[in-house]
Amino acid sequence: MCMSMRKILRNLKSNSFLIANEQSHILDIVEKELKSNDICLGMYGFNQIHEYIFAYERLSSKYSRISNIYISQIITYLIGREGVIYKYVKAKEFENWSAIIDWKSLERQYATYFVDRKVLFDKEWDEDNIAKINILLNSGADIILYTAESSSDGKWNTELEQKGILVNDIIYNCAGRIKDIVDDSNKLNAIISE
Repeated sequence: MCMSMRKILRNLKSNSFLIANEQSHILDIVEKELKSNDICLGMYGFNQIHEYIFAYERLSSKYSRISNIYISQIITYLIGREGVIYKYVKAKEFENWSAIIDWKSLERQYATYFVDRKVLFDKEWDEDNIAKINILLNSGADIILYTAESSSDGKWNTELEQKGILVNDIIYNCAGRIKDIVDDSNKLNAIISE
């Protein structure tokens, strides 16, 4: 599979670049060197396992100058030396995880956060923290508030809705502390700044 570089990628040169013809036949896969507008996403297939083994043994022999063998080099060998035809398929979507910042962003997007109600309201509404919670909600995260208070017939739901906060759930009567939760503004700031 390949992906046309329509979005900015971090560590672009750490990718494999695909060179192909109009029939979608792969002519070459070049490692770590910007050679085309298409990057490989690491989805490779072999019709015959013996082709892979044969190419790997040739490339890893003591006469080879290659120290680290990539699958893309095996495919390039099979194309150039054995005449094997490989086609590529364009990917519709791509999430880049090559840098830790990209992984942290993705992780935050799909996370579930347990947030002490006091982070949003302790005597008065904390507008700054409300904005931060909404950033998390808008990125796709789930927010579950918890409070030691007993359910007061939907009072918190109504007040949260009036503030534009659409949390996934509220846990009432939670007197104990939940591990790994957002129970103060500093933790919320740390999550937002990751």
